[in-house]
Amino acid sequence: MEVSRAEGTILETAETGSQRLSSETVRRLEAWLSLPEGDRAELLGGRIVYKAMASIEHGDAVMGIAEQLGRFRGPPGTPGGWWLSQEVDMYLAGQGLRPDMVGWRMDRHPLPPQKVNLTYRHLSVNFGSPSPSTTDLASFRRFRARRARNSRAIAARHRARNRLKIRFVPWRPVVVDPKSTLGVYVTPPDWVCEVLSSSTRSRDEEEGLKWQAYYEAGVGHYWLVDLLRRQLTVYKRGARDYEPVEVLGREGVKALPPFETTELVAQRVFLLADLIGQGGAG
Repeated sequence: MEVSRAEGTILETAETGSQRLSSETVRRLEAWLSLPEGDRAELLGGRIVYKAMASIEHGDAVMGIAEQLGRFRGPPGTPGGWWLSQEVDMYLAGQGLRPDMVGWRMDRHPLPPQKVNLTYRHLSVNFGSPSPSTTDLASFRRFRARRARNSRAIAARHRARNRLKIRFVPWRPVVVDPKSTLGVYVTPPDWVCEVLSSSTRSRDEEEGLKWQAYYEAGVGHYWLVDLLRRQLTVYKRGARDYEPVEVLGREGVKALPPFETTELVAQRVFLLADLIGQGGAG
């Protein structure tokens, strides 16, 4: 059975073992994960970096790939099956990432990867209990005040360092359901797909922070979708870097690794990009 947990500054999963994080790294992760999902931010090089507003061409390209790979989303134990998802918060090779699409092979991961929650170590009051004691409530109030001070300080440091506008998000005492806590996935995926845009191209392509993080984490296949050039490039992890193995143009129909058992139709990926006539900004 796979177990995921975060205790103090240690992230641990049954598959990847444990990672010891500094208190500063944990604070930065919490500041990033506390931002609203609509902010479309990532934590790269220790800084919160924002993506541009997503375009409909960007979303359509992701959907065009997702619908064609849908046949791989079988129940557990399906031969050749995958766990597929979109915009998952991940912590890989020291970077906080949110890839457009991500997948894990079922034959390597019989159970879906589990989120590692960063806030378990904070829990001192179980709000599901009928009547928490006065001592528990006092401890909780002290923690809540301390966390508010720390969060404001982190936001102020990020504004000073990055010159980026970061909104302070007040913490709310909803700590019963582990699904509602701040957390990340740390199990390296077998496949990642990113749709390039003006705001992300330098980070997604060769020598970019995300490119390097995926390689260091051991991601086997990396797809880059270029809406401007109308092409999809498949990279495979080599001995020293990612190596291009396939390029699919706008009229192409081809089976692409690691999904060799089905053909991908490029026109269904670039449908809106072709109609609008230019690459998206998302």
